[in-house]
Amino acid sequence: MPIFFLEGGYSNGVSWRAQLRKAEAGQTGVYRDWFASRVQRLITPVFPVLLLWAVLAFGMTIAGMDRANVAMATQLALVPVWFLAVYLLVAAITPLSLKLFLGSFRNHNGFHEDVTVGIGQWLAAEMKPKWLRIGGYRYPRGGI
Repeated sequence: MPIFFLEGGYSNGVSWRAQLRKAEAGQTGVYRDWFASRVQRLITPVFPVLLLWAVLAFGMTIAGMDRANVAMATQLALVPVWFLAVYLLVAAITPLSLKLFLGSFRNHNGFHEDVTVGIGQWLAAEMKPKWLRIGGYRYPRGGI
C-alpha cells in the first residue's frame, strides 16, 4: 500500500505540473478542473464494483444466505475502498505539498546538481529503496 501512495503522489505531481503548463495565463478554475478529473478517474471504475456488490449482496440475501455471512463477505470485498478517501485527500493537497517541497530547496545556495543530489539522498534515507532514479531539470529562473 505505501508504494501505491508513493506512486500516486508522483503521478499527481506530474499531472498537476502538466495542467499548469497547459493552462493559459490568467485562466481560472485550473485546480478545480484538475482535481475533478482526478476524482473522476478514481470513482469511475469503483462505482460499477460497488453496484455489483450491492446487487450480489441483495441476491445472496434473497437466496436465503445468512445476513451475517453476506455482511462479512461484503465488508471483506469492500475494505480496500477505504484508501480512496485517503488518496483523494493526498490528491487534493498535491499542489500545495509539491510547491512547499520544491520551494524548500529554492534558497539552498547550492549548485543545481548539489540540490538534486541532496533531494535524492534525503529521499533515499527516508524511504530506503532498493534503487532510486531521479532527474533534475534546471530552468533559467533558477527553480528546480
